[in-house]
Amino acid sequence: RGAPAARMPSMVTLTPVYREDVSYSGEDLRQAVDGENVSMLRFIISMMPTEWSAMLQRAKLTLPHQNFESLLDELHNGIVGTRSAGGAMPRRRHTDEDARLLREICTWASSRSQTLMRTVRGIASYADATRVLARLEGVPEADIEPLVAAKFNHVVCAQAYGTDGMEDKDDQVNKLLQQYPHLSIVTAQYEEDEEGEELGNVTRRSKGPRGTYHLMHRRATFDRQGSPTGIAAVHRIRLPGHPIIGEGKPE
Repeated sequence: RGAPAARMPSMVTLTPVYREDVSYSGEDLRQAVDGENVSMLRFIISMMPTEWSAMLQRAKLTLPHQNFESLLDELHNGIVGTRSAGGAMPRRRHTDEDARLLREICTWASSRSQTLMRTVRGIASYADATRVLARLEGVPEADIEPLVAAKFNHVVCAQAYGTDGMEDKDDQVNKLLQQYPHLSIVTAQYEEDEEGEELGNVTRRSKGPRGTYHLMHRRATFDRQGSPTGIAAVHRIRLPGHPIIGEGKPE
């Protein structure tokens, strides 16, 4: 007989990330694949049509003519309904249902591509399995989440987090942090000691006067009801020098 969940070894998974895709937006899925005359969404659907049909059934969507690009346009722009006699498509405001459908389609496509979201969702299955084992063993419900937190953690080492031009991907990473409580992110930052001004993530080897490098460990914060309230720094570690070695890749 195996050991109980309380005695299982703890596991911390480290995932290095540079500028890879975090998740796909509706705009990303509408764009054509490189070298192909099809949108990214249509390309992903062609690879796994059965899973797409199951997603449509789960989301209660019907596409008579399989016009995926038109569906994304309608959801993205808030255009719904049928054409009037004049041929114009009526327009209304973006509804909560539109946002839900667009979010579900983007999540489905991102989880079946080479994205950070797919990695995070896959590794989070270890936490789900730990919850199932704890419940099967009769662990009190109030003790399950502390047990999972003690046995499982996922750390994303994001080298380019916080740099210029990465704002959209930073927002996507923050959403993942709020969605998965056992996910955290580590970034390297350069700070000038003299004025205390944070200069952000620096990938060059320049050194200002009395400047130091730090590792910033961030994770989402939650209220008593379990709703996310923001992203906070939980650890700040001073480094002896520049952390980037070699060619600047995420070593």
